[in-house]
Amino acid sequence: MAEFILDASELKERAKELHAGDRVILSGVVYTSRDAAHKRIVKLIEEGGELPFDLDAAGLSLCIVNTGGNHADLNEDYASVPADMKACSAAS
Repeated sequence: MAEFILDASELKERAKELHAGDRVILSGVVYTSRDAAHKRIVKLIEEGGELPFDLDAAGLSLCIVNTGGNHADLNEDYASVPADMKACSAAS
C-alpha cells in the first residue's frame, strides 16, 4: 500500500498510479455528488446544456461498483441510478 500527497488538480494525470488500498492525502477543490446530481448532469448533457463546471478539467471520474444488489425495489428515481451513471460516464 502506497501513500500519495496530491492536489486535486493532479488527479487526472496521476490516477493510473493509484491502486485500491493506497492512502491518498488530497488537497484542493474536490467536487462530489450523489444520484440526484448525476441525473441532472445526464439531463444537461443530453439536452446540450452547459454544465456548471468542466467535468474533464476538474479531473472527475465516475466509479461504478457492482455490489450484486440492484435498485429495482426502490422508487422510479432510484431504480434508474445505474443506467444514469453509465450514461453519464459514457458522455464524459
